[in-house]
Amino acid sequence: MFHLSVKILPAVAGLFVLGAVASCDQGPSDEQLQCEAEGGTWAPYGMMATMICYPHYDDAGKACTNSTQCQGTCEVVYDDNGATERGMCSETILGGCMDFFDDDGERQLICAD
Repeated sequence: MFHLSVKILPAVAGLFVLGAVASCDQGPSDEQLQCEAEGGTWAPYGMMATMICYPHYDDAGKACTNSTQCQGTCEVVYDDNGATERGMCSETILGGCMDFFDDDGERQLICAD
């Protein structure tokens, strides 16, 4: 039985690789097509490079004091000296480490991946 398993494993692994390669050739997913139809950008996110939709928010760049005023997040924007300048509505989904104003207007720091 052990010898049979040793012979079957490479064949199963080969099928897995063929399946992965075949799935790459299927074209864009329904999620990607919907994302792009709604004006978003389909791109990798985070350390695992998971494909997600980055929406483009209509209120990007608008001044804000909390995240309820934005379609996305109220980002903390700094001037050249590192002092807080203002809040600004994000252009899309934010990742990495960022400062933002939460729904109550409190400044928060979060690192997300």
